[in-house]
Amino acid sequence: MRIGVDGRKIPEAAKRGPLGSLDHARSFGMAGHFYRTVLDMSPRLDRGELSAIRQRADELGMYVETGLGKANPYASPEAPELQQVGDGDIVLGFRRMMEACPQ
Repeated sequence: MRIGVDGRKIPEAAKRGPLGSLDHARSFGMAGHFYRTVLDMSPRLDRGELSAIRQRADELGMYVETGLGKANPYASPEAPELQQVGDGDIVLGFRRMMEACPQ
């Protein structure tokens, strides 16, 4: 069994940023890191930033998981960033997040 951590639950995760959070999680023995949404990794869906996270995780021998956010259309007002990344279209936002992720 591999045990990881939800990145939003680590104290000062926002201060450390996505790369620093990987190092921090590894420092206390976690095998992986979960980012709630791709936007937690890169708010602009920058492929360079996303690739750097993947590369650092590989260097640390960690897995990385991410989500897309709230898929329930009735919950979308709670997460306006999902509509913003899709220029007002939440489905397009989900698509852009999936396409931005490195394989």
